[in-house]
Amino acid sequence: MYKGAARLHMVIIVILLIIFSGNAGCSDKKSDLDPYIEDQIDIRNSENNQESEYGNSNYSQIDAIQVRDDLIRIISKELLLIDTSMTAHSIRISQSTPNKNETKKILAEIRNISPHTQSPIILDKNLIITEVAYDEYEDLVGSDLSDQDHLNEVVRTGEPVMGTLIQTVEGIPAIPVSYPILVNNTVSGVLSILVDQKTLFADAILVADRDNRCNVYVLQPDGQILYDNEPDKTEKNTIGNSGSMDNSIIKKTIGQIETENSGNETVVIQSEDYPESNNRTHDIVWDTIAFHGKEWKIIVIKPLNNISNQ
Repeated sequence: MYKGAARLHMVIIVILLIIFSGNAGCSDKKSDLDPYIEDQIDIRNSENNQESEYGNSNYSQIDAIQVRDDLIRIISKELLLIDTSMTAHSIRISQSTPNKNETKKILAEIRNISPHTQSPIILDKNLIITEVAYDEYEDLVGSDLSDQDHLNEVVRTGEPVMGTLIQTVEGIPAIPVSYPILVNNTVSGVLSILVDQKTLFADAILVADRDNRCNVYVLQPDGQILYDNEPDKTEKNTIGNSGSMDNSIIKKTIGQIETENSGNETVVIQSEDYPESNNRTHDIVWDTIAFHGKEWKIIVIKPLNNISNQ
């Protein structure tokens, strides 16, 4: 009888030990996540529970500067990707004499460098098109492009050159970027591609200004518009293109934008949209991207929430 009681006592002790160890294991269980990641999740959750600073009346110029700086970073990274690939492919072409099939393969690879590039072509040293990427454009082979200044500059300098805004065969505005094909340090041809600046800038803006709190413009230093969220404004010049409040803001600072690589101003404009007020204040910030001999002015405009009666 005592032996049976002893057994029962031991069973109870074992059960209690199992229960205790199970509870201890649950309380001491470590997270599968890295502590740093957990901290970032906590920070993100905290940020998500706060009201966005962009929506309140305490808007700061710092926000416009942040959008501008993000745009510069994103666009520069994309241009570096294009530049690295185009340089490598121009060297590859120069180091061999590819047949037509090989050339088509190379051009197909170039075509897929970026969603913002299109229509790569190869020209000889006289700037006659010798190869195109698309079969439907085979009739362009033999075309003479010697009237294009940026291509002549490539042949003359042996350096990559970015051109100014042109119309593609389809009538779409694009910016050519061309690279020398060097054989024994002599230009034997040119590899050229078109950058669809509209999608490049639009995609960058989508990332840099997710809340759509700013208006963004990209200009050449001479004032020609490379990007405007109103498509009919693209290719026009800010000096002669009137009608919008933002354009009036740019006109007030165009002298600085043309001569200063970067800057920021607070501009007061009379607004027809607010007849009860005399003025509305806007922040305008800008910076410059230089790429193979050309410059783009990235301009960010944000209206301040205060409207002043003066």
